[in-house]
Amino acid sequence: MNDKKKQILEAAIKCFADKGYQATSIQEIADSLGIAKGSLYFYFKSKEDLLVSICKYYFERIVVKFWETMEDPHLTPREKLIRQVIDSYEQFVGHSDFVKVLMKERFEVNQEIHELIFSLRAQQLSGNQQCIVELYGEEIRPVSYDVATIFISMINGYMGFVIMEQIKLDFKMVSEFLLDRLDDIVDGMLAKQTKPILNTEEFEKFFASNPKSGRTTKAALAEELHAIRLVVEKLNKKPEELDEINMSLQVLEAELDKKEPQVVMVKGMIALLKSLKIPELKRHLIELEAYIS
Repeated sequence: MNDKKKQILEAAIKCFADKGYQATSIQEIADSLGIAKGSLYFYFKSKEDLLVSICKYYFERIVVKFWETMEDPHLTPREKLIRQVIDSYEQFVGHSDFVKVLMKERFEVNQEIHELIFSLRAQQLSGNQQCIVELYGEEIRPVSYDVATIFISMINGYMGFVIMEQIKLDFKMVSEFLLDRLDDIVDGMLAKQTKPILNTEEFEKFFASNPKSGRTTKAALAEELHAIRLVVEKLNKKPEELDEINMSLQVLEAELDKKEPQVVMVKGMIALLKSLKIPELKRHLIELEAYIS
């Protein structure tokens, strides 16, 4: 994303946070940047398009950070859950204007935004469920989606105080407190042999058939490609290696942008990127393959 587009997104989210999405006009956003309204339309075709781009911009960063933590081989399952709490609070405080808009607005304007929100929630639920089973063992699996839902609800509950009431909390202390409460909940469920509300088998089938549950294929591919770009930006590689990666990505993006992409070409580019053996790209490339298949 170029700097100008990023500036517009950041100015728009501040305006939406201050006045609300419905009450903010494109003219007001342009005025806050000191540019003509026509210049803004060069980057975004409508206020709705701008809102969708804002959601993609923030959600993609949240998702990438979430999976970086969940797939960190150096962290134990408990450390992953603690780190996730801290990361969530730090990210949301850093993007407080966006979170305020999320909390204030119902986002009824666009189906694509609904898909993005659903995808984010589904990935958080899936990732936490897997981590909870790793932490507490197979005996918790039957109620693992319930436990994951309760854990996410606890995180969000304290998040409301931090964002809306601006109460200052020690994020490390909160994370350890929540994990201790999760221990209590799990112990109680196991002792009472609690029956699940959320059927584990049905959820696992759902996630297996929907790698990034809730999104259209086009939206899913676009998000994976963007996530790959974010990873590549952080790679510490030689210039010639980065050139090879970026060239492969350009070919891949151009092909997927076609109305009828050549599957052989797409799979060839994915195979080429896999051959570079970059661990940070592995999950995204696997999921691209899943969507193509």
